[in-house]
Amino acid sequence: MVEHPFFVIGLHPHASRLARRFSNPALVFNSHRQFEKLREDGRYWKIQAATRSREIDLQGSINPNLADFSEGTSEQVLILPRFPTCDFESMFLAVLRPID
Repeated sequence: MVEHPFFVIGLHPHASRLARRFSNPALVFNSHRQFEKLREDGRYWKIQAATRSREIDLQGSINPNLADFSEGTSEQVLILPRFPTCDFESMFLAVLRPID
């Protein structure tokens, strides 16, 4: 899986987005290949619309941190380790940077 791209979602009990709350801290890894396959099959946009509709019903808005999945993205997320400073804080810091 070296250099295989993943979309990583962090879950924890105190997440600001209700859909990202989970009883214990967890990371969910979704392969970008999964999204590519859904788009090739013509199912991606239908699933995205249903997901966003449920999030609007639950939270009143879609997650402002999510962008549309596209091949031509000019950014990647670099995950840097950091140390927790309170009862729960992610051990990782996501940084957007241009792809070289």
